[in-house]
Amino acid sequence: LGLAYPALGVHPADEYALGDSLVVAPVVAAGQTSRQVLLPPGEWLSWWDGSPQTGTITAPADIDTLPLYLARGAIIPMLRPTIETLSPVTTTSIDSFASDAGVLYVRVAPGPASSFTVYDGTQLAQAPGTITYTPGSVFTRGAMFEVIATPQPAAVGTLMQRASLATLESSPDGWFWEPATGGTLWIKTAEGSVSF
Repeated sequence: LGLAYPALGVHPADEYALGDSLVVAPVVAAGQTSRQVLLPPGEWLSWWDGSPQTGTITAPADIDTLPLYLARGAIIPMLRPTIETLSPVTTTSIDSFASDAGVLYVRVAPGPASSFTVYDGTQLAQAPGTITYTPGSVFTRGAMFEVIATPQPAAVGTLMQRASLATLESSPDGWFWEPATGGTLWIKTAEGSVSF
């Protein structure tokens, strides 16, 4: 953390920056259920509930809750949650990335305009009230954006509101809002920019 943010003036041995947009503070003591976390300047959102945090905080750190924080404006591309392996498989009962990259999942912490280029050339961007997806050579089947800490919108571009996250996942595009993580807006799109 100290190397990524030298202005902090400290080098904690049990906390680190994972890229430019994530701060991780693992539990390192047996039975620990909370811990101090030093966050770099600016506002950071909890991975788990979207709550905004600044400065030095006491974070829950039980067995299920790794202290993990996203910078405002962060774009975190992820594989779809059903993937079980990256390796090729010979059976269709195992969901393999090597067999089907599928839809790209992207967690977004709304904030100042930012962009991210995935290894295959896929372009992701966010700005207040807008997300953009341009497919690359691997992630060609669309993107599912999970915009945390976002109030419920009246509309999301021309996309249809879906009745549930499961319905959205099985649809070619659309949106769904749920109150989890301070209000989570899910947007599935095939390509282009979407405003909300």
